[in-house]
Amino acid sequence: MFLTQQSLTAQSSQVFVEAQVQASSASVSIDDFINDWEGSLTSSGDYAFADGRLRTGIALKGWEMAVEKRWHYDLRFSPDTAKLYYNIENKVADDQKYDLNLNVKMIHAEGISFAKTLQFNHLTIKPEFTFYRSDYYQLGQLTGSASGDIANKDNIAIEVDLNDYHFREDKILEDPRIGGDGYGISVNLTAAYENDQWLFYTRVDDLYSQWQFTDSVYLNGKVCVYFSGGSGNCTGGGGKSGVENYTDSLAHSLSSTVLYKPIGLSAHAYVHGRYQRVGLQKDWQTVAGKLGASIYSTQQLGLHWQSKWHRLALLLDHYEIKQAHHAQVDLAITIPW
Repeated sequence: MFLTQQSLTAQSSQVFVEAQVQASSASVSIDDFINDWEGSLTSSGDYAFADGRLRTGIALKGWEMAVEKRWHYDLRFSPDTAKLYYNIENKVADDQKYDLNLNVKMIHAEGISFAKTLQFNHLTIKPEFTFYRSDYYQLGQLTGSASGDIANKDNIAIEVDLNDYHFREDKILEDPRIGGDGYGISVNLTAAYENDQWLFYTRVDDLYSQWQFTDSVYLNGKVCVYFSGGSGNCTGGGGKSGVENYTDSLAHSLSSTVLYKPIGLSAHAYVHGRYQRVGLQKDWQTVAGKLGASIYSTQQLGLHWQSKWHRLALLLDHYEIKQAHHAQVDLAITIPW
C-alpha cells in the first residue's frame, strides 16, 4: 500500500507485522468525520477517503503470505450534502434547499493474501492476491433534494432517489434489517526498476477487485418524506426494498516514486479518486538506520525512520492530529533471518 521498495527487492526471509493507514477528509478534519462532524466545516469539501490495514505475515524465498484486517471508506458527495449532515449533527438552524448527491462505499473485511516476488535483472514485479470476507458494508448512491429547517424538524420536504443502496447494517437511514456477509478478491501489483543510481517504483492497490454480497438488503427507487409543514410533488413508483445477491468493486489507488540514490532524494505521487498529492522526500543514512523528511502538496509534512527491523512513517497536514485533514501512518516490525 505504501512505499516499501526495500521489502520488494529484498530476497531475505522475514516475519512481519504492519499497520498502514491512508486517510483524507476534505469537509471536516478526520477526527471530526469520525466523531459526528463536531468541528468547523469546509464548504468546498466533497469527498472522504480512508483505507486502513493491519497485516501479519511471513516472507520466504520470494513468496509471501499474510492475514489482514481492512477498513475501506470511499465517500463522494455534493457540498450541500456535507452541509446538511453537518447542520443535523450540530443542530444548526438553516431553512434552505439542499441539492443532495452521495456515493458511498464502506467495507470492513478480513482476509488472507498471497504474493510472489519475480526478479528480472533490474526489474522486479510483485503480484498480490487477497481473498476477503466482509461482515460490514454500505454501498450505493443517493441523489435528490431536501428543504426546510431539518435540524429542528420544521417545514421538512425530502425527495431522494436511492440507486442500488446495499448494506449488511444500515448506518445512513437506520433500516433495522441485517444482510448477509460479503466475499471479495483484490489484486495488487507492484513493480520496480532499479540500477546503481535510480529506483522507479509503482504500486496499484485494487488494480482488480470483485465483491459478491450474499443476501444483501437493498433499497432502490424514490423515497419522499413531508412533515411539519413541508410539501412537494413526489412522482414515481416509490421506494423498493428486498434481499438479493449483489456484486461491486472498489476504485484503485496508485502510488509512484522516483528515487535518485546518490543523494537520497525522491519524488512521490499518490492518487485515489479526488484525493491526489505529490511530494518530495530527503533521506539520510545514519547509524540508527535511514532517516527521512518529506513535504507534500496537501500541506503534509512527514517523518520517516527505517531499518532492517522496522519501518515508521507519519505524515500530517496539521501539528495537532485532531485537526488533520490528510494523514498517513505506516508502522512495521520485521524479524529477518
